Amino acid sequence: MNTHISLLSFLIACGGESVIEKQQNTAPTIMIGSHSPDAEILEGYAETFRASVSDDNNTYEELTVAWYVGENLVCDWETVSPAGESFCDITFDANDANVIAEVRDPDGAGGRAEIAVVVVPTDPPTAEILSPLQNTNHYSDQLILFEGIVGDNEDNPEDLIVTWTSSLDGELILDTTPDSSGVVSDYGYLTEGQHALELRVEDSSGKVTKEQLVIQVGSANQEPTCGITSPTDGSAFVFGDEVIFRGIAQDANISAPLLNVVFSSDRDGELGQGTIASTGDVSYITSDLSNNSHIITMTVTDEVGASCQATTIVQVGTLPETNIEQPLNGDVFSVGEDIFFHGTTLDGEDQMSDLSVEWSSSIDGQISTGTPTSQGSHQFTTNQLTAGMHYISFQSTDSAGLVSTDTVSIHVNTPPNAPTLTLSPDPLTGNDTLTVNVTSGGDADGDPVTHLVEWFKNGVLQSNTGNSIPSTVLSVGDVWMVRVTPNDGYTDGTPTESTIVVSNSLPTVTTPTITSSASSFYNDSTLTCTATAFDADQTVTPVYSWSVNGTTYTGSTLDLSTTNAGAGTQVDCTATVTDNQGATAIDSTSVTVDNRTPIISNVTLSPNNPNAQDTLTCQLTASDPDGDSLTEAYEWYLSGTLVGSASTLDLSS
Repeated sequence: MNTHISLLSFLIACGGESVIEKQQNTAPTIMIGSHSPDAEILEGYAETFRASVSDDNNTYEELTVAWYVGENLVCDWETVSPAGESFCDITFDANDANVIAEVRDPDGAGGRAEIAVVVVPTDPPTAEILSPLQNTNHYSDQLILFEGIVGDNEDNPEDLIVTWTSSLDGELILDTTPDSSGVVSDYGYLTEGQHALELRVEDSSGKVTKEQLVIQVGSANQEPTCGITSPTDGSAFVFGDEVIFRGIAQDANISAPLLNVVFSSDRDGELGQGTIASTGDVSYITSDLSNNSHIITMTVTDEVGASCQATTIVQVGTLPETNIEQPLNGDVFSVGEDIFFHGTTLDGEDQMSDLSVEWSSSIDGQISTGTPTSQGSHQFTTNQLTAGMHYISFQSTDSAGLVSTDTVSIHVNTPPNAPTLTLSPDPLTGNDTLTVNVTSGGDADGDPVTHLVEWFKNGVLQSNTGNSIPSTVLSVGDVWMVRVTPNDGYTDGTPTESTIVVSNSLPTVTTPTITSSASSFYNDSTLTCTATAFDADQTVTPVYSWSVNGTTYTGSTLDLSTTNAGAGTQVDCTATVTDNQGATAIDSTSVTVDNRTPIISNVTLSPNNPNAQDTLTCQLTASDPDGDSLTEAYEWYLSGTLVGSASTLDLSS
């Protein structure tokens, strides 16, 4: 323990004088002992720091200590404990970096201790609303589940402070104590209206997290409405067959697809869930109903458990057996013919007298009814069926209303009507394709009609079966007949025939072409005339004739040197073709004989050495390739001036 001496000491100095001296004060010291330097401190959490002090001159009760974080005073001056210790609870911010403890004695002397700290950032708590959900329906008269999950990286869930509040109802009175997993859960009511709900959680460091959502709370919930539309009460079905149940379900509070629909039987228990459309139409299909009379219940439940029920009664059993013995499937009868009908029936549960039978036609409807004999037989005869394809049904109905049917098809037939024929072209030549156009006469029964086409040439059946005959087999004078027989798929009708004779086709010839043995057409050239002839009925060859100045020549070639053709003469060629029937075709063309230039082979002047008194004479030798007569003409020029036009020129003049 420290002691403090305040008395003066008397010292005996030399010379017998006495001197009084005051003892000097020493400063107190302080040391932070609760934490080591650079201690890690959680942000936002209170941490208790402890420091120990000492002083050689003062007692502990005379010493005071203050605590600082940085320059901020966090624990004011306070006397230390009797044990010489000072304590301070400090909550650190993220930016804090040191702790300072200062001690003072009564004389104002002091000491200081400082350590650095590392503030570790902490996370805010987490919160998630699990229920209620934002887009679900809620009602003011129905308990609502308030459930959330909270957590914190530093605190245990049980140490978190949780509250629920509503924008309409304020803080909600709910159990908000989290369990060890952080789940808070309780049920409560909300008033009608739109609520902004908030789940608030606060951790030990004071950090707060809020999770919010908006929900709509309606008025009191209304029960759904429902009904079964089919099958109706008493409907019967065959054991093992599918039964389709249909109904309607509506709810004033939620859309139809949010409803739960379950079907059940008083005999077989719960059957399964039905499907429901947005329109409220309900359907359920099952083939598992037992062989019984069933009360079927449809239960419709909304999202909060309110429900409605609808029922219908159905019979499930086995079918009677039926069989048509007569007529046979596919039989064909004529209109008015007696037709014998015979059928048998059998039921494993009913007597024959409990069964009813009915015969019907797809065209004529019901044709007979009755009760089978004790052996299960029923028969009758009728000739009243109308023409056409009949589907004959023999139906047996038992006491439960189950129906069994056997069906055959028969045909009561009338022949098809004769068709109308048109042969084209008319007239017909060997160059044409002969075609028959068939217009159906129809069928009184409405059956589709096909047509058999047969061709006869000069009375002989040909292999051709189509609607046309090619020109390659047509000859002039042949007589062609077509016979078309209608068929309705059951029998032939009356055929129709039509006849035509192949007429002669006229020959044709192209415009002739004249070519020359020379480069041009001269009066000594050999000309060739060419044309092409055609006849659909036969092979024909053109013949040629020439006309020169009124004279006719024959043959495909003509030597003009043997004619009186001269320059400028028109030469005509005509091509004529004639067939075996005497029909002809004629065409012609012409050319003009070209004129050739005369030739001067020699020109002489005499005398050779004339003088001014001489007479000059010009002599020439000339010929013409075409043999034409030539006329001579002379021109004399002196220094470019015309001075004479005779064969001689007198120089003296």
